[in-house]
Amino acid sequence: MNTSAHPLRCRCGALQGTLANARHVNHAVCYCSDCQAFAHYLGNPSQILDARGGSDIVQTQPKNLIFTQGSEQLACIRLTPGGLLRWYSRCCRTPVGNTLATPKLSFIGLLHCCLGEDAASLQKSFGPVTAWVHTDGARESRSPRTGGWAARSGGFCAARSKPGSTATTAGRRYSGWIPALQWRRRMC
Repeated sequence: MNTSAHPLRCRCGALQGTLANARHVNHAVCYCSDCQAFAHYLGNPSQILDARGGSDIVQTQPKNLIFTQGSEQLACIRLTPGGLLRWYSRCCRTPVGNTLATPKLSFIGLLHCCLGEDAASLQKSFGPVTAWVHTDGARESRSPRTGGWAARSGGFCAARSKPGSTATTAGRRYSGWIPALQWRRRMC
């Protein structure tokens, strides 16, 4: 796995940045209804979701994310009262990531769309997918496998679960929020 910085950008290039410390991530696919609703809200679900309705997500600490251009393009939506803050670029509606509404657990789940569309590039930078969560929300009769350990030093993990059940994510407490996200979080 590559430990150098990985580029981040929206489709039109107005929002750009880098993700440092790529070895401290959790690479997961989430099939929850909120992730699917977010893709539909942005108007391009076929570019965001896989064939079963999953979102390819790289979870990391916000301190590893640096916006170098266009942070004024960041916008967010909260789809349910207790749901995650869903960040996207206002200019071209590229999904960027998901954060909790509280800084008590500091993490960001970056969507593959802002990290590059190429699955091979994502796997080279972040390693293989190690967790599949909320698989009961997957489309088709055959659900993807459930659970899997995604623990890495300083990363987050998905809890092991029995086949057919929903895995949940659990993480360690971290400090540090992206200043731009912290400021915009108040606006959601």
